[in-house]
Amino acid sequence: MILAPVAEESLFRGFLQNYLRPLGDKGFTLLRRRISLPVLISALAFSLAHLILVVSGVGVLFMVRILVFTFVLGLFAGYYQEKYNNHIFAILVHMAGNMMGLISAII
Repeated sequence: MILAPVAEESLFRGFLQNYLRPLGDKGFTLLRRRISLPVLISALAFSLAHLILVVSGVGVLFMVRILVFTFVLGLFAGYYQEKYNNHIFAILVHMAGNMMGLISAII
């Protein structure tokens, strides 16, 4: 359970977002927070990676909710990764998101 967030964050924030860092001057402001293009692209890639759930036979509405949730989670993780330049914040955001998903599945 702990290895998945570390591996995913290493790929999407550690590799992809840092690779796209030269594009960091492009982006937009959302709720007085600057969202750079690398954060946006890594969040989108993170969300699309969860399309693998389609093969498990989940419904369309569930899949849409997962894609939206993971995109927003990716925005938060990417924002904190970029703001503090520390991978642990992105991992903690990811783990908190997984915990919220687990709790909502139980309830």
